[in-house]
Amino acid sequence: MKTLRISHPGRVVAATVTAAALLATAGCGGGDGDAAAAAGGSMSLNIYYTAVTADYLGLWIAQEQGIFTKHGLDVTLSEVEDASGVPALLSGDMQIGATAPTSVLASEAAGSDLTMIACTDPTLPFQFLATSDITDVQGLAGKNVGVSSAGSGSDFATRIGLQAAGLDPSEVNILPLGSKSNRVAALTSGQIQGGVDNPPTSVGLQQQGLHVLFDLADMDIHAPNIVYAAQQTWLESNPEAAQAFADALVEALEVQRTDQATSVAVLEKYFQSDDQEALNQAWEYFGKILPETPTIEPDLFDSLIDFNKEAIPGLADVDVSEHIDNSFIENAIGGK
Repeated sequence: MKTLRISHPGRVVAATVTAAALLATAGCGGGDGDAAAAAGGSMSLNIYYTAVTADYLGLWIAQEQGIFTKHGLDVTLSEVEDASGVPALLSGDMQIGATAPTSVLASEAAGSDLTMIACTDPTLPFQFLATSDITDVQGLAGKNVGVSSAGSGSDFATRIGLQAAGLDPSEVNILPLGSKSNRVAALTSGQIQGGVDNPPTSVGLQQQGLHVLFDLADMDIHAPNIVYAAQQTWLESNPEAAQAFADALVEALEVQRTDQATSVAVLEKYFQSDDQEALNQAWEYFGKILPETPTIEPDLFDSLIDFNKEAIPGLADVDVSEHIDNSFIENAIGGK
């Protein structure tokens, strides 16, 4: 049998930080890429993503195919748990985060200067998997369902997906398990009876006896899953580095769109898997939702804000348009 590993080395772990603590770290510098460029060297960037999931295929392609290097960037990629990513951005340890929009909006509601510069998932690419004894969504009532953390992409997708499928999320026990890998382990061990995932991991889970109860990508849910964000102060101080990142991302997304063999090879490395069927399914699944351009429209966040406004103080008052800067992606597209 082909092996599909669901763990990944090099995870960065830190404690959850309150909104007040987030603001306390905001404004720290770090990553003065443009200064390096002015001195004739490559521009250093620390970029994080929150899980080993094919949502980040374009980012990985840019790293593995030398596209970042081509655009004058020396990029260090790190996997950081959802709850720890935004604090790393605000402290200056990371310059760009590929993360759940809920985490970014919560930080903005608390007064941070985070700005979203790209969106590669304008819909929710999740399949909701359940144990074999759960034959319909109503069967989840009273059962345990796992998410990575409160406010994470998996949390929002789980809650809005259950609601769209006809079950009030309050009727299930939603457990924050800390990470995607923990959620997958809980599914396979029977600790939880349901949870979201996507190919290739969801293919491996089905091989282990779980089944897809519903697919959010097929539902009419207008909401983003992954955004790329940075501090506005960093963007203003490092426009050349930010533009180089956008140029590289746009180029990498075109590789993802058109070059299946290269894309699958990158997935194989990050998932540490030789299951070619699952990896090819992942490329096909995410190719269906890949936008023509990764720019951001403010109304994309309407359902996300409405769904979370009571749980996140100040979220209803956030003017999303003030936290979006499409100029870097637009310049990248215009310069192709």
